[in-house]
Amino acid sequence: MLVVRKEARTNSFFNELKIEYLASKGGLRTMIVEFPPGASIGEPHSHEGEECHLVLEGKIHADQGEDSFSRNASVPHFVKNIGDEKAVVFISIYSDTELRDVL
Repeated sequence: MLVVRKEARTNSFFNELKIEYLASKGGLRTMIVEFPPGASIGEPHSHEGEECHLVLEGKIHADQGEDSFSRNASVPHFVKNIGDEKAVVFISIYSDTELRDVL
């Protein structure tokens, strides 16, 4: 079992997004992403694996060309905060190979 204490978590920033990495092992990566009002991941992008998002706070718009929010990450996708307050999203990404930064 991999345990990452809160004080040991790493943070990074991408565009205006704050990314807090919770734990990563092999092909699984989990993170909490904070989207300030109007912020997005940038241009639609794709990468190998599957993604699952859980909106913890705020409102977001996710676009993938399909109606599913659990998605094949190799299809270009886009996420944006459409609310007036920050949005916080838990994201879990799985791939058969070890993942590097995907945001």
